[in-house]
Amino acid sequence: MNSIKKIMIVVACTIPCVGFAGNWDKRPILEKAPSPLTGYIFAYGGVFGEVTVKGNEPIFPSNEIIDMDGGYLVGGGAGAYSKFLGGSRFEIEGLSAQNDIGRIRSDILDGRGFINFGFRGQINTRAMMVNVLKEIPIHNGIVGYVGVGVGAAETDINIAEPFQQRGFARGFSETDLALAYQFIAGVDLPISERMAIFLQYKALGIGQTEYENLDFNIDPYFTHNFILGARLSF
Repeated sequence: MNSIKKIMIVVACTIPCVGFAGNWDKRPILEKAPSPLTGYIFAYGGVFGEVTVKGNEPIFPSNEIIDMDGGYLVGGGAGAYSKFLGGSRFEIEGLSAQNDIGRIRSDILDGRGFINFGFRGQINTRAMMVNVLKEIPIHNGIVGYVGVGVGAAETDINIAEPFQQRGFARGFSETDLALAYQFIAGVDLPISERMAIFLQYKALGIGQTEYENLDFNIDPYFTHNFILGARLSF
């Protein structure tokens, strides 16, 4: 009788243990929290309006006014998110811009006013920038941001008319490297967890450029750019 009781006690203790062991692997597995997004790539296109800048000719003391037509720019780059200042971005950006020279006016022939030379041509700008942006959360994932950037710009000035019209085989062209800087403000509009489109204003500044072969310098100037782009985070 005592043996039967012992067997019953062992069985009673074993069944719950077996059931617990059998259900062990069936318990829900704790899901790993998603990793925070740390970096991104982006691309954009945009336009800018007319710009009037000043220039000069060192050899023949004179002042010029260069009327530049509006143009376009494209660019892109990569960046990293940071907790600095409560949410910031650090990025590297490359861009290319192009616009036409409407006319060049000079006072070289008349100190009392400017003579319209009628020169036409084109200015191409390529720049590499390092930017710092401060994020400003707005609502439901919409994020605004402001920032600054600094870098270097290579500018090509190509003056073709009226020289080609008068029988010359080619116009004049020269390249110079200058300081570049920019002020940025924009807003991100999320379309998924990782993708957003952005609207951006960029005031892009180009330092003084000196074209020795053309004997022509252009003073620092800004273009005011309005941009639409996309950003993919990872």
